[in-house]
Amino acid sequence: VGRVIRCGRYDIYLPHEKKYDGDALILFPGALLDHTAYAQISIKMADRGIAVIVISMEPTRLARVNLGADRGRIERIMKETEKILDRKVERWTIGGHSLGSFSAMRLVATTDLFSKLVMWASVNGPFTRSDLRHSDTPALVVQGSCDDLTKMNEEELEEFKSSFPRASRFEMIEGGGHSWFASVSLGDPNSIFADRAAISMQEQQDSVAAITADFIVQKENNRINERPKMIGRNRKAILGWLKRIN
Repeated sequence: VGRVIRCGRYDIYLPHEKKYDGDALILFPGALLDHTAYAQISIKMADRGIAVIVISMEPTRLARVNLGADRGRIERIMKETEKILDRKVERWTIGGHSLGSFSAMRLVATTDLFSKLVMWASVNGPFTRSDLRHSDTPALVVQGSCDDLTKMNEEELEEFKSSFPRASRFEMIEGGGHSWFASVSLGDPNSIFADRAAISMQEQQDSVAAITADFIVQKENNRINERPKMIGRNRKAILGWLKRIN
């Protein structure tokens, strides 16, 4: 509905055309979460001028390279998105929630496709992290202060930060938990993310969307993608449809 295009294996959340300035975010879900659980936060970021593409990881709902979080698939989705937008995406950001954030991190470590990296609720574990110390791709890491899965002491935090480029930004959402980066019920039997968030889901998502969008649209220190422009035939039809329903 609205400014959402369902593409089967991923959804695209379209910004208003007047606000769009060439930024797009590809987002991997957290473990066991339906990709549609990110609809609300994606709309909030699209309202700030970013095209957001949320990847479905069905049937396993695990964002792993051998299960569909691989370069080939992501490159195909990037090309298809540019066809739908009928314009070149100037700056691609890759991101993810929890387990999905480490798949995003791996793609930054092994490809040169992305201008920036976004990681939400990333658990500290050397077995999951890629080494980006020498990367020139800026990273944003957003955690919740009430997230028991990502809590670190001072030594662990320094070790965690050491994996990231110098041009990285670390943000803490006061009262935020692990689950409410997505729209998920804490009583959902499919969720492994139950925690003790001290703020509402809307408050957490408002903060995360604002911080993430601000990081993405900042032009300083961006790595610019030089991908060829992809021309789509259906832009007028999509824009006409959007005008009718908005």
